[in-house]
Amino acid sequence: MDFLHELCHILRHSGDQRIMPEQYTRAQEAEADNFVLYAAMPISMISQLRLPVRKNDAIHFLASIFKVPLYLAKRRLEQIQHRLCQGKLLTETVAQVEDSDHFSKSDHDDMRETKIYAYYDPADDLIAPSQFIVHVDHETLHYQEELIFSTDGPFEVVEDSQP
Repeated sequence: MDFLHELCHILRHSGDQRIMPEQYTRAQEAEADNFVLYAAMPISMISQLRLPVRKNDAIHFLASIFKVPLYLAKRRLEQIQHRLCQGKLLTETVAQVEDSDHFSKSDHDDMRETKIYAYYDPADDLIAPSQFIVHVDHETLHYQEELIFSTDGPFEVVEDSQP
């Protein structure tokens, strides 16, 4: 695991962390930690496996197959699950946008203003949000070409348990 972590630094990073701003160093370390997940357990290999249905069994199975610690197999499985949920959410959102022309204005009463939410991925150790979720009101969606906002916030936080 240490080898893969350091390999990421060699392949993807430059500079001397001893003189870099702390936030930049943390970002590099987080990227190297995520690289370990990808390199030790590539999705191309995981997708060929038949994972057990129960999460705990799947974690043990991945740890055994890829010869990694349980905590790493758990992080990778959770990362994959988050990505699958993101894909499903994106698909549903696109379908809703495509169908939005079929709704009357009264169907959009709960969407009176555009709101921006911050999502902090629990699998990442980043201080900043890993994603922004934009809830766009009907007027903005149909008549505004771009939406400009500051990434400094403030934003309402979206939890994992929320859709």
